[in-house]
Amino acid sequence: KGKSQRTEKVLKLTQSAEYVFLLTGTMLLNRPIELFNQLKAIKHPLSAKKTVFAKRYCNAHWRYFKYPRRTKTGRLVNRYWDDTGASNTDELKMLIQPYVLRRTKDQVIDLPEKIRTKFYIDMSAEFKRKYALAWEEYQEEMEKRAQEIENIDEREKFINNIMSAKHAIELQKLQQVASLSKIDQIVEFAQNAIEQGEKVIIFAKFTKTIEELHKKIKNSVT
Repeated sequence: KGKSQRTEKVLKLTQSAEYVFLLTGTMLLNRPIELFNQLKAIKHPLSAKKTVFAKRYCNAHWRYFKYPRRTKTGRLVNRYWDDTGASNTDELKMLIQPYVLRRTKDQVIDLPEKIRTKFYIDMSAEFKRKYALAWEEYQEEMEKRAQEIENIDEREKFINNIMSAKHAIELQKLQQVASLSKIDQIVEFAQNAIEQGEKVIIFAKFTKTIEELHKKIKNSVT
């Protein structure tokens, strides 16, 4: 859905394929721009030009920095292309609807009811310090970005959002610290289930967390 080498390689493959079927549980998480590569993969007419798509459905426009910034190549820039918004969403939904076949789980498979159990895990003192540091760095970065927005109304709106839970949750560094802090408890749960002859599937977002879980569970089992 985003900009990555994997996306580029997949799109290259789809361009030479006679048929392309995309399977996904979530077509987009937050913004219409996340649809563009998927539409490009199936050669949808809306994917002809990304700029046109972004202007029409992502409220894309130029934003200006208060002070010029230097890019990785050394070039100075004073603006950036913001395509993270949304516009004309009803029209977009109508145009992609013929290409979407939506099925819920109960329509395709007979599953027993899910049993959800919540476990609250306290962070160790070490991870609490790491989390606090990550949060402070996040606040500083958000405040710095807010100062670069020239429009006063937009700046106030941005500052008001700094402390919102959504920003904290979406911040990768905070998520990773929280994820790593749960490893020992997860390993203990997994060990207990394995000893009782149960099969265990563990889902994790971060590669580092998965690697640590794999190493600890493998060592404990073998």
